[in-house]
Order: sequence, then structure tokens, then C-alpha cells
Amino acid sequence: MMEHAVYQRMAQLEAKHWWFRARATILEQLLASQPLPAHARLLEVGSGTGANLKLLAALGDVVAMEPDSTARALCQQHHGIEAIPGTLPNGVDLAPASFDLIAAIDVIEHVKEDRASLETLLGLLKPGGRLILTVPAFPFLWSGHDEEHHHQRRYRRRPLINMLTEAGFEVRYSSYYNCLLFPLVAMIRIAKNLLPGDNHPDDTMPQPWLNNILYRAFASECRWVAKNRRLPFGVSLIAVATRPEQHS
Repeated sequence: MMEHAVYQRMAQLEAKHWWFRARATILEQLLASQPLPAHARLLEVGSGTGANLKLLAALGDVVAMEPDSTARALCQQHHGIEAIPGTLPNGVDLAPASFDLIAAIDVIEHVKEDRASLETLLGLLKPGGRLILTVPAFPFLWSGHDEEHHHQRRYRRRPLINMLTEAGFEVRYSSYYNCLLFPLVAMIRIAKNLLPGDNHPDDTMPQPWLNNILYRAFASECRWVAKNRRLPFGVSLIAVATRPEQHS
């Protein structure tokens, strides 16, 4: 879990900040391409302050799960959705094999037992059900942002695929994303690591003109992600994986 101040900042920024808006645009396109049944049942684990719940609710009946009480209260306040408490991997009180799609959006990097958490998520999916997963990429980008957000690690694509496979998933698609802005973000992160006195949060709201430019650059990648095209590098990783039909 993160500091309460971070959740408060997220709740204020999620509707306007370029990163949240662009991520939502990409997720919306990716979710629209998933073959879900009518009246699908969806779960978001680590739903935070609720930024993604509107997208998921448009596809079926959505359940939100969030371990932090401050985040749950902000979700209720800003979105009118009551998130249930629960923690990965062992503090989940939900019926096995009961969801058609699970979204874990920037979640498992917060959990020490990441593979065990994936195994828990696998058990919650119906056979053929889908997991949409995003995580931060490249350990060399580690910075004060990761520490403030209580990340345990950052990932590379191939080890993430291997971990999903070992947990029992079939990986349908995986790619880096936030590729176009990668050089800028990498430069800023490296500079901040070299200048440890700079405590300016990465998610500070930029000027409107810059916010719009950054949004357009990041959101433009939805055309590749929605068509399952792989990008060679990026600030984050995204994956779509399924529970095999014959999973025991």
C-alpha cells in the first residue's frame, strides 16, 4: 500500500493529469477488444481511488477490491462505488472461478509475493477468463517515485511473461508501453537519482499546454496496443493473459 498523501494526490489528479488520462485511453481500447460474454463479471484488484472503474463498469458488473481504507473512502467519495477490502495474495474473500475479466493495473509491483498473487488471480478467473495487467518497467528507472509509491520492483518483459506462465496463465499479448515518452522519462529519473535533493513528485500537474502534449503522445500508443502490436521499450509493461480452459 502507498502513503495516504499519495492516494489523496491521485484522487485529485486522475481526471486531468496526462498520465492517468492516457493510461485510461489505452485501457479503454484494449478492454474493448476483449471477447467478453454478455453480462460479464469483472474485478479490479488494487482499485485505488477508482480511476478505472467507469471503464470496467461499461463492460459488465464490476467488483472493486482495495486494501487501503483511505483509497476506499476516496473511491466512494469521487465515484460512488464501494470497494471491498482485500489483499493479495492471501487476503481475498471472493468465490473461485467467478470472474470473466480481472484488471490488475499497476498493482503487483506493490506486493512482495507477486507470483503467488498471480496464482490467486488465476483461481478467481473462470476458465477462459482474462487478466489485464500493467506494471512499471526496467529496474534502471527505479527512483524516489517508486519508493514513495511503495513499489517492490520494476519488471522486464520476458521475466514477466515467464512468471505469468509459471503461475498457470497463457499469455496472449505483452508489450512495453509509454514508449514515445520513454527517453524523456528516463532522462528525468536518472537526473533525479544523480540529484537526490530534488523531491518534486513525478506526478505533479504540469502546465495545461504541456499536459495536453504529453497526453497526446502517450495516448497515441492505443492504436498499437489495441491491435496487439508490440512496442520495443517503454516506461511500463502491459499484458493480456488467460486462464486455460482445462486448468486444473
